[in-house]
Amino acid sequence: MGKVAEPVLHCFAKKGSAVCIFWSNQSGVMLLKSAKNWMLKEIRKNTAIYLMLLPAIFYLLIFCYYPIVDGIEMSFRDVVINSSEKNYIGWENYQTIFQDKYFWSALRNTFIFAFWNCFLGVALSGLCAVMLNEIRRPFTRRFIQTSIYLPNLLSWVVVGSSFMFMLSPTVGPVNQILQMCGQESFYFFGDIPSSRFLLIFINQWKITGYGVIIYMAAIIGISSEQYEAAIIDGVNRFQQIVYITIPNISNTIKVMLMLNIMGMFQLFDPIYILSNRITQNNTDVIMTYVYRTSLAKIDLGPGAAASVFISIIALIFTLVAKKMTKFGFEE
Repeated sequence: MGKVAEPVLHCFAKKGSAVCIFWSNQSGVMLLKSAKNWMLKEIRKNTAIYLMLLPAIFYLLIFCYYPIVDGIEMSFRDVVINSSEKNYIGWENYQTIFQDKYFWSALRNTFIFAFWNCFLGVALSGLCAVMLNEIRRPFTRRFIQTSIYLPNLLSWVVVGSSFMFMLSPTVGPVNQILQMCGQESFYFFGDIPSSRFLLIFINQWKITGYGVIIYMAAIIGISSEQYEAAIIDGVNRFQQIVYITIPNISNTIKVMLMLNIMGMFQLFDPIYILSNRITQNNTDVIMTYVYRTSLAKIDLGPGAAASVFISIIALIFTLVAKKMTKFGFEE
């Protein structure tokens, strides 16, 4: 006498409701076929959506995920440009960069630039946006907003060349003014203590306008009824900023914070353009270190190892910041 198959309990949940179905082994096959037909029906119904997503998926796979996997593999191999040999050498590339004092110097500088750029990138942009919102004349507000955003449209080559000319120790207008005042000319980009401050200042001068646009869009979306009710209750402008404007743009602040954290370890252009051999030890970051150790020396292994290492650190910082700010869990 054959053994009777015992019914099995399976539960499905959809939109907060649970559906429990008892079936035997024979009825389970029919249910699987029904589920397969339902999935095919859903795919056919949303075919246009999936087709529109395909270019984005291919872009991510080819230009984002493939370089990540290839870079991780490259960090464990001896890779030389114009050579087809890629010998597996294990952790040797990581040992090479960990024994290099310039790597630790670049890592320290990366954290310094990352902290100041992340802090100023969130605070300075938000402060400028709040101050712009308090300007009542539309023409003045638009003019100042355009002036702040304009540097973001310029390339780093133009920005770097302009500042190098203005601060030049020989023909720069700043040093000419100092000489007219009886002071000696000063090589700003060659001075080790001031070079790091200059790079942070120039970087913020260029990118602040982008954050101001995002904050202004969030501030404009705040209901005017809240401000009108506050005015009726006798609340002054400063209290309106503290108790109405800032709480309403808190989600935007979190977004800006996450964007700055994810991008703070990718600083390359201003450092490469404005730094020099005199201040290199004080301004070099991981991205410029990777360039000098891989492309300049035609040895991609140590550079790939440094990139993987800093990517892991950036991922950890991003996850910690996401957990602390509860980013993505806003109601």
